[in-house]
Amino acid sequence: MARTCPHCGTSLHPKILICDVCHQPLPVVKKEYVTATYDALKPSLKLVTLKSRNIAAFLFLILGFTGVGFYYLSFFRRGFIYFLFNLITIGGVYFFDITLLPSVLLALGGIQALMATIILFRFNIKDHRGELLK
Repeated sequence: MARTCPHCGTSLHPKILICDVCHQPLPVVKKEYVTATYDALKPSLKLVTLKSRNIAAFLFLILGFTGVGFYYLSFFRRGFIYFLFNLITIGGVYFFDITLLPSVLLALGGIQALMATIILFRFNIKDHRGELLK
């Protein structure tokens, strides 16, 4: 794409900021990024990410307490906070009343199973870039 000076019409290199002939500053060209949106009536396979819904559900079900499912979807901060929450919960129950530990672990396992079920059966789950899972 050839770029010309708006003042004198000289053909210029795209990276030059001041015209070589008339020495006038050139307007800065801003790059605009257009994000495609998902249209249910016209599905586009380009919007589907390579991340799998089944793998995400499996990770939430088996290793959900560590936040690996969130890491897989590239929600790193959310995965770390989830892991920290589970670690503090299990540590607090272990420290204060160890007899409640099985019921707390069962409740956390139920939350993991619920999250895996939601990922499997909802079709609008997206990764960190807003792209749908395949």
